[in-house]
Amino acid sequence: MAEAGYLEPADILDGLFYWQLTPNGTRLATESKRKRIGRDKVQTIISELLARAKVINSDPNRLQRITLKLFGSALEELDDYGDVDVSIAYMRRQLSDIERERIENTLKARESKSGDYPEFCALAW
Repeated sequence: MAEAGYLEPADILDGLFYWQLTPNGTRLATESKRKRIGRDKVQTIISELLARAKVINSDPNRLQRITLKLFGSALEELDDYGDVDVSIAYMRRQLSDIERERIENTLKARESKSGDYPEFCALAW
């Protein structure tokens, strides 16, 4: 959603990242004439999210792991759906000091290469 321009970093409190809607995000959230989607599309979205989560969770160069929770109408068998509701929980991995430092150095190297959005990269990791 951030890459698409709908969310932007808002704050960090007690180690939790908070996001806020951009003007485009607000327009998307209030759009009432969005096309409904069928069960096949819902299943495709869920499958794609699960595949991405597996990639993230299997990456040894990440400090965190994620857990996805599906909620809302996608849990039910309906004729059509407005969206797919998913929450994402981030959990910091238990790492040795050496391993954590190695990963942090790898992430810092990526951040300095990104150039345009260094503060966003820091929030994203």
